[in-house]
Order: sequence, then structure tokens, then C-alpha cells
Amino acid sequence: MSTASISKGGQSFEKDLLRALKFGGVQEENLTELVRIVAGLHSNGLNKLRVHPIGVPVASGVQIKTVLSADKLALLAKILTETPQITGVSVFPYGIPFPDIFEVNVDLGVTAGRG
Repeated sequence: MSTASISKGGQSFEKDLLRALKFGGVQEENLTELVRIVAGLHSNGLNKLRVHPIGVPVASGVQIKTVLSADKLALLAKILTETPQITGVSVFPYGIPFPDIFEVNVDLGVTAGRG
């Protein structure tokens, strides 16, 4: 199973991510769409992403892991409302008693009625 941890910007991000996840088991047509979505999230401000395929026995999507500061949580709300391929989200706060950073896991997959 392949894992991608890519933090650079530019047009090569999408190509590098596609190359890293190519052998992860996600169907080619779905992988291309999911990589395009992840690249869009990256260009909208989600930096330092860790992306890996999810699904057993066959990979059916990807999971994105990142860390957001408290001032970037509005970005997460925007992503949730604009990305129909999201199949799961978890947010874990770090910092006691007032969280200042949040670990965010976003699962992307094929939407209902497709694939």
C-alpha cells in the first residue's frame, strides 16, 4: 500500500501525488478524480498533507491527514460544504484547556450511485 506525504506546491503536486498513489489499489478513473480533489484542497490552503488509500479488501478512496491551526478551521467548513466526495471526517483538538491546533482526517471516496 502506498502513502504520499507531499508538502510542496505548484503544478507538479498533482502529478507527484498520482505517481505516489498509483499502486495503492484505487481504480484509475476514481484515483484521477480523487487526486484532482486533493490537489484542489492543497491549493486552497491545506498544506503538509499525508494521503493514503483506504478500503479493504479493495481500496475505494483516500484519506487525507493534516494539522490545522484554530484560525484555519473556517477552511475546513468550506471544504466540507464544497466536496461531495467526502465519506468521513474526524477532528482531534490538541491543547489543554484551549485547543490551538487540530488534527484533521478527511476520507474521500466514490459518491453514491457511482463506481
